[in-house]
Order: sequence, then C-alpha cells, then structure tokens
Amino acid sequence: MEDKILNQVVPFAKKTYGKLELIQKKLKNRTPDGVKNFVGKFILPYMAIFLIGGFVLAANFAHAAENTNFMVSDEVMDLEPAEVANVVNSVSTYTPIVQADPIQVALAMQNNDFVEKPKDVFETVITEQPKEVTAPVVRKSTTNYVVKDGDTLSSIGWTYGLKIATIKATNNLTSDSIKPGQTLKLPTADLSPAAIKLAADKASKKKVAGAKTVNRAPGSSNNAYPYGWCTYYVATRRYVPAHWGDAKSWLSSAQRAGYSTGREPAAGAIVVTTESWWGHVAYVESVHGDSITISEMNAVGWGIKSSRVLSAHASKIRGYIY
Repeated sequence: MEDKILNQVVPFAKKTYGKLELIQKKLKNRTPDGVKNFVGKFILPYMAIFLIGGFVLAANFAHAAENTNFMVSDEVMDLEPAEVANVVNSVSTYTPIVQADPIQVALAMQNNDFVEKPKDVFETVITEQPKEVTAPVVRKSTTNYVVKDGDTLSSIGWTYGLKIATIKATNNLTSDSIKPGQTLKLPTADLSPAAIKLAADKASKKKVAGAKTVNRAPGSSNNAYPYGWCTYYVATRRYVPAHWGDAKSWLSSAQRAGYSTGREPAAGAIVVTTESWWGHVAYVESVHGDSITISEMNAVGWGIKSSRVLSAHASKIRGYIY
C-alpha cells in the first residue's frame, strides 16, 4: 500500500512543481522585482508542500477505510428466527464454574502462559445458578414461622409460596429486615393488597372493640341535662357525669374525667358528631361491620327519640366514648 501511495504522490508532486515553475516564469515578467522574489522564495514552495501533504493525508484515510470491515456476516443475517431463538436460549445467564485440569495447568506453567495479574484488575464475580427450588409448603391455615439464622423474606417466600409483599403486609413490616427468633405469620396463599388491608382492618376493629371496656352504668331520666336534647337522652342510657357541657365538648370532658375514647365503634359507646353548631351525641345500639345503629333524640325533632344507621367511620363522627 505504501508503494502505491508513493507511486501516486511522486508524479503528482513533479507535475505540481512544474506548474508552479511556469507560474513563476509568467509572474517574473509581469510583477515588480520585490514581489517576484517574495513569491519565488516563500509562497510557491510552501504551496507545493501543502498540496503534497494534503494528498498524502487523503491517501492515508483511504487506506484506513479500506482496511476497516463493517460488513456483517451473511451467515448471521440469513439465520431463521427459530434458529436465533435457539441460540439465545442456549446461552446461560450464569458464569460457569470452571474446574481446574491439572494437566492443562502443568502445560500452561511449562509454556510460561501464566503472567502476573495487574494490580488494577478486579476479580470476576461468579453468579452461580441457584439450586432447584422444591415445591412450596402447603398450609390449610395461617402458620406462625420462627425466623432462623440465614433466613430472608425472599427465602421464606420461596419455601412457602408467598410474595415478599404478602409477608410484609401480613406482619406489618416496614422493611425487608428480619432477625432470628422473630415470629412471622404466613397466610395460606398470596392475598391482594385490598384483601390484606381488609383483614388488617377487621383484626384492628375486633381488637379495639374487645379491648375497650364500655361503661354500661345505667343512666337516669333525672340527669343533669335539660329534657328534649340529645345530651339528655344519652344520659338516660348511660351514666354521664354532670357539667360535661354541650355535645361538642363531650369528648374532651370524657378524657378529663378518665373515660376511654377512640375512633373505633363499640356497642354501648357514645358517638359524638358534628351535626350541629352545639355538636351532637347518640347511643350506639349495635355494630355491623363498618356500620353502626344508633338511637338519639332531637335529630328529627325536639324531644323525639329516633334511630338510624351510619357508617362507623363517617367524616361527621368526631369519636367514641367508651
């Protein structure tokens, strides 16, 4: 390739220099002596050098492009889609564990094939293919599992056929961290987020309703509250200390008097709402899921007793007094 370039460059240089000499002769008769000397000594020689250099540079680029192969093998391009799929599926995503062959090692040492590893080269991280996972453990009811050393939420999930999200939601976990000795509840199968929340809500309501001791001391028609109002009626069903004030102040008054209050319904509790400027109170007759049946006075008319069904967590409900 170099000889080819020289064979092209040399004639071109001679031809170019001949043209430059001709130009110099023509200028010699037409320009002043100072200009003739300047052109002859500086401009023409440098022009020749630049032209020759440019031609050599272009030839080198052509040589580099000729030796660069951007063609894709026809054999690869002609593969059928099924063949491509077979090739892709046959490639493992895990690094194979290569067993050392003593004979090959000895030959390599004899041929000085081993060289010192540069200090800036890192070890290859081996991604070993996991062992085959056995069938998940089948359970007919929720199981209490005690975490052992080496357990993770992922490994427990594989063993019992549960998603990590299900285990975390069932056990109210906020992170993936678990420790040996910790007890986890494992449901029989994966639950949807809505089902998990519903089960948690039911457990919470059952716990609260069972844990709250409702003051069932009977009230009296001769109580401290004026007849015909909601406060009077509730005080006839439950004992209510005097001077709790208007209905809107009953929650704070009950807390100061040592009564238990909360947001969960319970039969026999007093429910406090925001249904008037003075507030409103009623007596909880029963609880059915997320609804409550209440009895009250002055809801449909002054001094009139009535009943209705409300959502246990309606926005109008400020809380319950147990």
